[in-house]
Amino acid sequence: MTAVLVLILSAPASASSSVASDARGDIATTAPAYLDIVHTKATLQVGRDVFLFQTVNAAPVPAAPAGFRAWNWLIDLPGGVPIEYALTVRFCSHLIQRTCVGDAWHWESSMTNMMTGAQVSNAFAFEVDQESVKAWVPRAFIQSPTGFMWVAATRDSPAAGNTPPVDLVPDDPSTSELIFGS
Repeated sequence: MTAVLVLILSAPASASSSVASDARGDIATTAPAYLDIVHTKATLQVGRDVFLFQTVNAAPVPAAPAGFRAWNWLIDLPGGVPIEYALTVRFCSHLIQRTCVGDAWHWESSMTNMMTGAQVSNAFAFEVDQESVKAWVPRAFIQSPTGFMWVAATRDSPAAGNTPPVDLVPDDPSTSELIFGS
């Protein structure tokens, strides 16, 4: 009985994961290294019914970066449009991006439903710690999928403009996306 209990308590805390690495230094030399993705993952946390999205960057993210900065996880559910949800952790100001909450520069999360255009600010918990940016997103927020395709991105300007992302994983999402689950 004791052996079974120990086995249960030491079981992994994730049901499913999708992990990818990316080459260090594959961004424009003018962009800060903390926007260079070197590792990214999506994990469904058992017992919490929450996805953990994490991006690890080539350098520590400053507590207050110079200007707009964003880390995205773009979710592509089976069928439908190419990207259904954009999950974002960003350092922003309403003066630069109208959907940011407040004029002062600050960190916030947001979730955009790409089918309707609806956006919710401070939608989920997040953490920016050294090289790591994490987002904890309730599974129900993205229609409780068992499987989806996804892309990680970093930006130094709002997505509403014509400026492309600083880094993408995979590098060319038009030919392949990361796969989570079934």
